[in-house]
Amino acid sequence: MSRDDLLLELHKQPQKSPTDNNTLKNYFVDVEKLSCDLGKQLWIILQRVLLSVRREPTLIVTALRIIEREERLDQAWIKKQVQTGFCPPGRPKKWRSRGFKILEQSIAARIEGSQLEDRESNKMWLVRHLEITRQLMVDDLKVVKTLLPPLFPPEYDIVKRYTKMYHTALSTHLIELITQELEGNEIVSLLQWVNAYDSPELMRHPELNIDIKEMELGPLLEPKYITQLEQQYLQNMKQNVAEWSSNSLRSDLKDWNRDVMPDVNAEDHYNTSLPVILFQMMEQNLQVAQIIDQDLVKKVLELFVDELNTFAVDYSNIIRNYRDKHATTRGEPKYFLNYMIANANNNQVFGEYMKQLRKRYLKNEYDDDDVEDESDIRRDRFQQLTDTFTVISTKCCGMILEEFFIDLRNSNCFNELLTRNWMSKTDSIDTVCETWMDYNSDFKHLKPAAFDMVVELGQKRILKEYLRALLAKKLSFKNYDERRNSADKIMREGEQMKKLFREMAPRSNTSMWDLLTSVAEYLKLKDTSLLSLEIMGLVKRYPDIRQDQLINLLLLRGDMKNSDAKQMAVDTLGDEEGEKPKGIFTDLATS
Repeated sequence: MSRDDLLLELHKQPQKSPTDNNTLKNYFVDVEKLSCDLGKQLWIILQRVLLSVRREPTLIVTALRIIEREERLDQAWIKKQVQTGFCPPGRPKKWRSRGFKILEQSIAARIEGSQLEDRESNKMWLVRHLEITRQLMVDDLKVVKTLLPPLFPPEYDIVKRYTKMYHTALSTHLIELITQELEGNEIVSLLQWVNAYDSPELMRHPELNIDIKEMELGPLLEPKYITQLEQQYLQNMKQNVAEWSSNSLRSDLKDWNRDVMPDVNAEDHYNTSLPVILFQMMEQNLQVAQIIDQDLVKKVLELFVDELNTFAVDYSNIIRNYRDKHATTRGEPKYFLNYMIANANNNQVFGEYMKQLRKRYLKNEYDDDDVEDESDIRRDRFQQLTDTFTVISTKCCGMILEEFFIDLRNSNCFNELLTRNWMSKTDSIDTVCETWMDYNSDFKHLKPAAFDMVVELGQKRILKEYLRALLAKKLSFKNYDERRNSADKIMREGEQMKKLFREMAPRSNTSMWDLLTSVAEYLKLKDTSLLSLEIMGLVKRYPDIRQDQLINLLLLRGDMKNSDAKQMAVDTLGDEEGEKPKGIFTDLATS
């Protein structure tokens, strides 16, 4: 104070003497050193404030009094400077600001010091570091809240200020961690920790109960950092899912070629482990995402959809290659049909699982859990993926049926239909029925939807083969008795097929076989004056019939000229302009 007063007096002199000024400064040179040494002692006390408050609280009070005294002197000299234009060396000291800076540095040091390991020494380094930080922060803020307020001047608002410092230092430290390019599980750990920040585990701890909004602390991490972490997490997951699904598919393919039957579930359906393996992995990731953030759950699910779309293409290609390999050497793999059934089931399971995941994890978007009709569920990306797997399952069903029809072609039963040989024998349709019953012992291991698909496709294709034989003009009836007997046989065989499918597949719709009854009734008609009326009835029931098909059916009777049959077909169907409705005759014309 003496130095400052003397320097002020010299400053006031009209004629300033540099010699006198230097003499005073040299004389009081140790003042700066003393001030610096005193400051160092103060900063040491503040650095250890949480320790000192328990052992020597009076030391903290003394330090704060010195800081406040210097702060008042700063303010006094700032006012004098306005009046006199003079400020002593080292003023303003700003020790209060410096004290706060020291507190900030000590907090940052405590947080950094809680990191005892790195990734190389311990894979769980971040989990341990974050947990130690949490415990440290809770303990420190308890001390701050309970012991510091009586020691610090009220205007310091030390609890709020110290909490803000801790919040800021922690935020800075977490950002530094993020810049180190965290790995998959580390990202999850950090996001979970950040989400638990404003919870009873930390700020809402019963002994703290700190209201982040009330203290205006702001977010621990700005949204851009959360987004960065989530994108990095999703990118890692995308790569992992792609690798996992590819490896799982290759492993599953090895099983398809084994001389061992596929697994059978509790419902007696063939399956492989592929869907379960993939969806268990997805479930685990979704459960982790659910802990972090519901918005992340949606992003993870959408990522799964995108990856499964890619997987579905690979899966479909591998199934096709598997079928092609079998086509060249039909005896290999030994259990081709059984594993193709398992794959048809697997694709049904993929669709079912996807619906379950969507409803379970996005229930707020899909509240209509009771909806059964597929048409009532909007065709979002999840439903489209389900449709994709249904398509693959349908392809599998087609490949399964192909095995059945290869056996039928080898037996030549379809070629014998509507031939002279056919008129006196029952071998052809008996062979079809016996072959279907034989294959049905494998078909019954299909899931209901796939089984129904196989039955429907199988019925249609058998009926098309029968119709193809009817329209091929292989048989010309010599007289009415031949035509009537053949019509009765066609009707009996239609009923035989209908009975077969009713027994083998009670849920199936066998009404398509009524077409053979209609054709038989038309063939049995003796009075040609009623022929036009009968044909009109047939066309009404099957409006997709084409002119050439109708002509061939008319000629099958054997009692009509080509010109008469063509004229009747034209009179009945007209000029055939416009698009025909789809049906069995349309399928026959395009297959």
